[in-house]
Amino acid sequence: MDLLASWLRLRQGLKMSPGIDLGHKHTEMFNWWINQVEMRCGDDRQQVEVVQSLRNIPHGILAVVCPPGTRKTCSLASSTIALALQGYKALVVGPPNKSVEQAANSVWNVFPGESKENITFLYYGSLPAELRVMPRAILEGKGLQDLTDNPETEEWRFIEDEMLYRAMASAVRACDTNSKEIAKLVEELGSEKEACEVLISRENQRNPKVPWAMTLNYHLFRMTLSDQTEAKAMIKKITDAWKAPKMRHSKLAKLKRKEQIDEKDPLFQAYAADAITQEEVDARVKDGRIPAVHTYDKSHDWVKAQERWLSKSGDLNDEQSLHVKQAYIQMVQRVFAKTDILFTTSEEGGTDFVALGFEPRVLVFDNAEQINFSSLAFVMSECSKWLALLLFGDPKQLPPHMPGETGNEFRRNAELSALELLQFKVIPTIYLDVQYRMAKSIAHWPISFLYENKVHNHPKVLEENQNRQVARLISKEAYKIKGENGNGSEYWVINVMHGCHHGALMFNDANAEAIAELVDRFVAKGCQISDIVILTYYKDQKQAIFRKLRAFETTAITNGRKWDASDVSILYVDDYQDQKCPIVILDFVAARVGYNLLGGQVTGDEDDSEDDEIWQQPDKGGGRFNVPAHLKDARRLCRGLTRSTDALIIFAQTSHLLKSAKLKQRKDQAALSDMVKDAVDRGLVYNDINHMDNSPEALAIRKGWSEATVKARKQDEEKEQRASIAKNLRIARKYTPHEE
Repeated sequence: MDLLASWLRLRQGLKMSPGIDLGHKHTEMFNWWINQVEMRCGDDRQQVEVVQSLRNIPHGILAVVCPPGTRKTCSLASSTIALALQGYKALVVGPPNKSVEQAANSVWNVFPGESKENITFLYYGSLPAELRVMPRAILEGKGLQDLTDNPETEEWRFIEDEMLYRAMASAVRACDTNSKEIAKLVEELGSEKEACEVLISRENQRNPKVPWAMTLNYHLFRMTLSDQTEAKAMIKKITDAWKAPKMRHSKLAKLKRKEQIDEKDPLFQAYAADAITQEEVDARVKDGRIPAVHTYDKSHDWVKAQERWLSKSGDLNDEQSLHVKQAYIQMVQRVFAKTDILFTTSEEGGTDFVALGFEPRVLVFDNAEQINFSSLAFVMSECSKWLALLLFGDPKQLPPHMPGETGNEFRRNAELSALELLQFKVIPTIYLDVQYRMAKSIAHWPISFLYENKVHNHPKVLEENQNRQVARLISKEAYKIKGENGNGSEYWVINVMHGCHHGALMFNDANAEAIAELVDRFVAKGCQISDIVILTYYKDQKQAIFRKLRAFETTAITNGRKWDASDVSILYVDDYQDQKCPIVILDFVAARVGYNLLGGQVTGDEDDSEDDEIWQQPDKGGGRFNVPAHLKDARRLCRGLTRSTDALIIFAQTSHLLKSAKLKQRKDQAALSDMVKDAVDRGLVYNDINHMDNSPEALAIRKGWSEATVKARKQDEEKEQRASIAKNLRIARKYTPHEE
């Protein structure tokens, strides 16, 4: 029902003619920020255009399409800051935590310092499942039994309490530790403000993901500290009032209006009474006639809950545990209420836990290409007071993120992101068409095939640096790649002809060894290990690459080079969100499944894909070719190919990838074979005939083979693959796109 209501609201909004002006509250401040964006972004006029568009958003919906390297994060940060400076509460959501972290850091780093103290930022990651349904029940005064007996929360009944325990335990320990540290620092420095600055600096070093001042634990600690300070100030105000002369009726009337108190309030009673001595004040404090500090301390229940938790090391009975949960949730709700910009995932953005405490006026979706319409509607329906919706993303990168079973009623629609669906309607769309990231040779194919030459290179991508020089040198000397001008290339494909991947294990020993060798080449030429990232799609391949890198350490040290395999970043492609690296090594892994002429063994099918036979074909050797799911989707392919700035090297078995070629197919299905065709036509493919499968299984099969046998088998396989490449290249060159 929420999905239908949200869709109807969108349809009604699309029929509205007036635009939404999000810059009218403080026009001078808005214009000042426009000037700041202009100075910061230089000749990138599109960044200014995105912020200026906030002055007129037809129907309250704006889409910003951001191909790789077009400064999407910068656009989102500039827009979010403009909203905050206008006084709008903004909810910034994204599919995965890393994406949200990136958005939070970008806004924090760019936000003008003179205004930052007036804005409350909160980064809130994935929520423990129990908390998603608990807050409304607890805030309504219900107990755990009421919660678990409710049919609507039946699905949570058997969820372990461990995640909730960890969340609260972390908050309790953090507040306790920070309180002790701040007390010690105040004693040393004599200033609470300076003490907090030192503590923030320390915590930033302990938690590098986002600034500590954006975390929930920080806000819980600061709110507790602030409540205690305010409570002490109020008691001092009351005791001073008791010692002051009796206030006249006219002034008492003004006091009631100013402080919004009645005649029963202790402060009113103190001013209305005759003055007493300090000894009498002390006596009244002692016997309770003057309220204790905790009476005015809004965090008192939370502090007591912490003390109870710490005294029993978290081993509480059900009633005590519920009290801690209630105190924790109420504190978090107060933090949400004071927050101006909240960063969280799309799964958390519409939960009761967030929606009950935070009422955003603007919804900002980062990486909107990964959010399907049901996830969009989830946030829209719960945050019902939103005024405008901003979508930042690129439909060409990564499919929608599907939490659990949601959004699968209609498969084709579920595969489309909210950004794509809304683009079918007449909504304003800004297309960022200048890329500032990738070297020209790397950007060539994605721009021409995936983006149909709608994206252009900024002159900045032609700038020279050491990594690019080294990449061209290695490509020319070690891999015989001439490149566009005969001086090598920053981009090339290494065709590991004798590699194979091992069925359900999904690792390719030959690729892993060749990758380790390439890493050592870069280090030998003076590149920093921190400038290199290896991207793959499988856990088993990450482990295989690490083992090969570890083996190469000995060789490197012997040759006068020292580097540690543990310093090399080996990551999953889909997890490398909104990030970039100078040198990216992309391992497709995919090759002949579990069999090659050098001694693998046939394994069972590990992929029950519904795609047609172009993805699974028999092999003469008895194995079969199978292109895994991550390469069938052009969007996931695009993500892997567009993460580098200076060098991109792909490890693959091109004969295997070209098996996907067909004379007629959807363009997204043709992306893989066209990428290989492009690399071949540009002379950017190196046929590696030296590395082969040296896994224990393959070595056991080849045990006892003579060198002549191995050589003959290699020649047979190379001949077969070259013939397959030639055949499928002819098909790829005749390809005609069609839509289903």
